Amino acid sequence: MKKQNRSCGDKGKEVKKRYRKPVRIVRGVDFQRIADAPLSRFEKEVQQKIAVPPEALNSLIQEEQATMLSEAIKHAGLAESERLCIELTLEGLKPIEIARKLKISHGSVHSYLERAKAKIQTFLREGFGLER
Repeated sequence: MKKQNRSCGDKGKEVKKRYRKPVRIVRGVDFQRIADAPLSRFEKEVQQKIAVPPEALNSLIQEEQATMLSEAIKHAGLAESERLCIELTLEGLKPIEIARKLKISHGSVHSYLERAKAKIQTFLREGFGLER
């Protein structure tokens, strides 16, 4: 049996549901009017008390992500060269600059970064190694 689309304008129509008797909608509800209704004084006070500025929330999220990443770098079992490359990348250096600084080839830097990325992703996927 097909479902019928019901909107708040179905007043007086019969609606049939599977395995139930027909039900008559007695009163349509105007949800838009409810949503547009002004807030009470209490609701306004509650919203002001729990409101968090978006900038504060974004900085908190970034701080949490940085903490998770630093923990993952420490405990993901990275080799020294992988850890160095990741840390220099986080400082803003490009792979070619990292290669010059560590006196290794550009390809090695890419390899180290890819291996480190895979290990960190595995570590984060396993929930900080709690399942070990």
